[in-house]
Amino acid sequence: MELELGPPVLLIDLREVTFCSSDGISALVRAHEAARVAAVPYAIVTGRVAVLRPLRMLALDRVLQVHRDLSDAKAWLGIVSRLRS
Repeated sequence: MELELGPPVLLIDLREVTFCSSDGISALVRAHEAARVAAVPYAIVTGRVAVLRPLRMLALDRVLQVHRDLSDAKAWLGIVSRLRS
């Protein structure tokens, strides 16, 4: 995975996604785990109900860093990055 290259942050932009299957949810959970292991702060950006609803139903919105707005996600990533330096 690209996280092995040591990026400062991982931003997953799902603003244009209109459907999120169980495979998509699994990919988000794997990305969360990989980011945690690599100690890379990450954020998911989406305001789409098609993504938010399954995350809420599975209570993953309590585990994953989900933001509805790109600027909020970038601000959060900036804060977390500064705290870790």
